[in-house]
Amino acid sequence: LLICVICVLTFSCVRKYSSPTFRNNLYSPKADIVPDKTPNRLQADSLFGWVHEAWSIDDTTVVEKGGYDVMSVVRFYRLCLRILLCSSIYCWIVLLPTNWFGNTSIIHNSFDRWSMTNIPQQSPKCWLHLIG
Repeated sequence: LLICVICVLTFSCVRKYSSPTFRNNLYSPKADIVPDKTPNRLQADSLFGWVHEAWSIDDTTVVEKGGYDVMSVVRFYRLCLRILLCSSIYCWIVLLPTNWFGNTSIIHNSFDRWSMTNIPQQSPKCWLHLIG
């Protein structure tokens, strides 16, 4: 998670504070060669303005500017995000409280309290991990 945050912050800072010539050559090197296949410039100029535009792009724009290969990758990422969102909601609401209030007598370190090792063997609560 820390590496992900560092990468996003680095990308945002380089995008925001780099010179326009460097930015254009780095992020869209083919803009001068094939201008009709190049995506439009981002409207938002804030530090994280690119995030909203990246998630709100429609499928027809992706197919027109990038092709069907790019569209399949974008759809795959969207599917992964939806699955991750559903799983994380279940984990936060069901699994973490179940693990936290499990068998607290066998705790070796603080991580064990949040993991499945805090639930006794043969307990019906183990089925919650299978569902999640």
